Amino acid sequence: AGNMRLLRALLCLWLLAEAALASRVRTRRELAPGLYEHGVYDASGSYCQRGDVCCHGRDDGCTVPYHDTLCYCDLFCNRTISDCCPDFWEYCLGIPAPFPKAPGCARAGRSYPTGATYRENCNLCTCGPGGQWQCEDHACLMDGELIDAVNRGNYGWRAANYSQFWGMTLEDGIRHRLGTFRPSPTVMNMNEMHVSHRRCQGKLRHAKAQVGTESGVWGWGMGAGMEPGGPSPPHVLVPLPRVVTDECYPFTSQESQPAAQPCMMHSRSTGRGKRQATARCPNPQTHANEIYQSTPAYRLSSSEKEIMKELLENGPVQAILEVHEDFFMYKSGIYRHTPVAEGKGPKHQRHG
Repeated sequence: AGNMRLLRALLCLWLLAEAALASRVRTRRELAPGLYEHGVYDASGSYCQRGDVCCHGRDDGCTVPYHDTLCYCDLFCNRTISDCCPDFWEYCLGIPAPFPKAPGCARAGRSYPTGATYRENCNLCTCGPGGQWQCEDHACLMDGELIDAVNRGNYGWRAANYSQFWGMTLEDGIRHRLGTFRPSPTVMNMNEMHVSHRRCQGKLRHAKAQVGTESGVWGWGMGAGMEPGGPSPPHVLVPLPRVVTDECYPFTSQESQPAAQPCMMHSRSTGRGKRQATARCPNPQTHANEIYQSTPAYRLSSSEKEIMKELLENGPVQAILEVHEDFFMYKSGIYRHTPVAEGKGPKHQRHG
């Protein structure tokens, strides 16, 4: 009989402890301050709706992440000290929220608070205080309307969207994707020369390289004595003197070589304007380190026959192409500049 009384007493103590523990768990939520003690954060946000949760009665597991805590979507949340999610009243009860809601911005079926942003191609859009998206108005390098207009028209070539240019402005393309700066008026007014100086035959430079984003094509194309980004005489040009082959001294851009290296070739004068290499080629696979020479750069006529004659007799030439806004979208065919951007305003009509 004594053991039975002891067991009953222990059972009562255990039940009392469980009840006290359950009471403490219940009151933890009940005693917590309301979520909106210091104002409503993201009053127009989607929480219960996004989680598709609305719970009857009290359900302490009926929660959704809210800022740095949790909000509730059960009926128990709708009391004096509220811990309901901001959209509980509208989504779960179908009534207006008990606090004023700042107008948000809608996009693709979702609501965004004031100050939210997204990027539309090259333009940043921000949700304004009046519930309207406010977007920048830059001309973009890739323009879907221009691409469609070119492909609908009978211009002799096709346009396409290039993902590597998406998100760039037309100004970015003109400034950083043309490989060179526009020549100065002094250089543009240089007289044409109808000459036929023979140069030493040899492969001075490959005719293909990645320009990158910093207008570096003239760094490899013209070689010594040129500042990257600025060409020599315009229109059609010939190389500068004293260069070595690309096999001897391979081209490296700023993108492939972050730190600029000093010149790895050295030479000495042998008189009469000639020079001889005094160091091996930076490329250990090549031993021919001859230095090639040519006449100074000169401008050629734009005549196709003059250019073909120069190519036949003296080798490669260099040309400058004036690039318009639609050329960045060129895909195939015989390109010629189109008027498709004229209706969009001056900022959409650029060339360089």
